[in-house]
Amino acid sequence: MRGAAAPLALLLLVAAACGGDDDGGATETDAAPAIDAGEEDCHPTPSEITCEGLDGAWVFENLSNTADSISNEGDLAISTTGAMMVAFSEPLPDPVFDQDIFTAKSGECAWQGAAALTEDSEVQNAYPSLAVEGDTFHLVWSGYPDGLNQIYYSANSGAGWSDRVDLTGEFDGAENRHAYAPSISIGPGGAIAIAYLSAPASETGGFDGPSEVRVALLEADTLAGPPKTVIPATDDGCFNPRAVHDGDGNLHVLAECGPLFNQDIIWATDAGPGPWQSEPLPGTAGHDDLSVTVALEGGTVHAAWSADLPCGDGTCRTLLYSRLAGDSWTGPATASQAGAPADMAPSLAIASDGTIYLAYWRDNADAKADVYLTWSADGTAFTPPCNLTRTPAENEWMPSSLQLDPRSGVLHMLYEEFVPGSDPLDTEIIHAFLP
Repeated sequence: MRGAAAPLALLLLVAAACGGDDDGGATETDAAPAIDAGEEDCHPTPSEITCEGLDGAWVFENLSNTADSISNEGDLAISTTGAMMVAFSEPLPDPVFDQDIFTAKSGECAWQGAAALTEDSEVQNAYPSLAVEGDTFHLVWSGYPDGLNQIYYSANSGAGWSDRVDLTGEFDGAENRHAYAPSISIGPGGAIAIAYLSAPASETGGFDGPSEVRVALLEADTLAGPPKTVIPATDDGCFNPRAVHDGDGNLHVLAECGPLFNQDIIWATDAGPGPWQSEPLPGTAGHDDLSVTVALEGGTVHAAWSADLPCGDGTCRTLLYSRLAGDSWTGPATASQAGAPADMAPSLAIASDGTIYLAYWRDNADAKADVYLTWSADGTAFTPPCNLTRTPAENEWMPSSLQLDPRSGVLHMLYEEFVPGSDPLDTEIIHAFLP
């Protein structure tokens, strides 16, 4: 991404942990997961990975299968009929700043091969965000094939993806602004909203100021009027916007905003009688809060994020969870275990019975990452984490798009796996699920 930290750069860094081991409390075996396409019977073979308190063994599938490149930013959507679509970013091995959006769809008993949706030269398309209504999947992402980063849209109702549409060029582009990092949400009446970052562009096309959060409403494949600024830019601006409609159709947008290393999670909503209002979530003052994720169940909005909180003589990145009760948020509950090392980048899902699932990644003492899962029946006490990958000498991280199949209740998740010994660096998008 021009003038800003490129998504690929995240994959070249491993955040420092606060110490600790890597074996996670709620486990039954220590066998590494075996990824098996299950070609003979058309069903993936379960691994030996189980979690104490959850029935079944996890299944792992490689969805990207692209050698010598860094698959990243996976997003997953599951329809009410059980159809699944995945979108992710995939660069060419050379040059680095050439990245496209790939998608893959589940078939009757196997995933179709991932295919490129964009094929731009020397353009970095990034931040795919998926939503589904009925049988139609809606996808937004950002890229700069027309000069500045703008938000692009495509839909797929079963016959393939529609031609992409530049949603924001008429507005942000006309203001000489970059529009990027979108998050799409579909309300109960079918209304589509996109929250995204907007930042001024320099004369040379770089970034020239902090990002604010804007919201655009979509009608068919065009915007229903100019986007609205819902969280103004202050200090170092905002990052990582997330959008979700509640059961009444009100839109809620959360993002991490403020000075770097002292950001707060800011909540903006149109639920009030007047214009958009925004305020920090409770419990976010005085420390760094980041990587917010949102989920909806039974009309109620839930959120989780990581916060740098006191830990021994320093700070550790700690998972926090809150839900929206009426017009205010509950005080955050700690989802990390006492004395745990840094818990990074959570992904959130809520079951129909109210069970709260949180996936995240954590480094061991050797700076190797594994993916973990914890859960809670009431949002106050969370189980000891279950290590899902159990490869102490290898890296798996960035769990994303934790989802429950609305039809079966099966838990699904994406994460990124580093291919051991790969040069150039090769990461793959792994689909994990618990049948």
